[in-house]
Amino acid sequence: MTWLKAGLASMATAGLLICAPALQNQANAITTYTEAITCPLNGQPTRMLKYRSYNFVGRRLDTKAILLGSPQVLPLPVCKENGFVIYKNAFTDQELEAAAKLVQTTKFKTMSKAHTSYYLAALEADFLGESQYKVARLYLMASWEAEERRKDLTHEYMITSLEHFQVYLNSAEAQGFRRLFAQLFLANLERKLGKFDDAIGRINGLSLKSFSKKSRAYRTAKRILQLAKQGNTDPGRL
Repeated sequence: MTWLKAGLASMATAGLLICAPALQNQANAITTYTEAITCPLNGQPTRMLKYRSYNFVGRRLDTKAILLGSPQVLPLPVCKENGFVIYKNAFTDQELEAAAKLVQTTKFKTMSKAHTSYYLAALEADFLGESQYKVARLYLMASWEAEERRKDLTHEYMITSLEHFQVYLNSAEAQGFRRLFAQLFLANLERKLGKFDDAIGRINGLSLKSFSKKSRAYRTAKRILQLAKQGNTDPGRL
């Protein structure tokens, strides 16, 4: 399991790190610790922040876990000397060679000072040729991270995620359940950005009759549709 999947559950591959006993109060519901790791680019030590315990109380329509307390989203580990964000467990030699060039660019150095860890991870993933679905998900997670740390960037990150989901859906790789999930992520982003007609049209265009009314996909689609018709841009939850 990659750190991306371990840290924040995906609609397709959901899973939280640790589920703490529900006896703690909100003030101390979340505890964290740091773990020493090695930067894959230069072999230098760095630190990764991880959950020790938390209380999971639900999930938003965009699959973000709702926890008691903060931080709701842990930043990804960053290499100290070059700013490279370690967004997965292992990189190929070709990826590391390309990443070493990326972190030396003026653009990346400028971006690393202005943006969150998940945003930089999305930039890296896109540069390294990862799936546009994965890139879009990383930008979505960047918007979650920005909600807590950089509210001024949340809107920009949601728009960027939306754009990459659109690129994915227009590509040959958009197949099966992942295509459906991308449509749901996109419809929810459209709703949150006030594009209510687009969200309503997207949900109405889905073939949901084959899904059980108890399934997460069906319930998510119906909830997005309900909120869009109400003109509601709140995060929403199931």
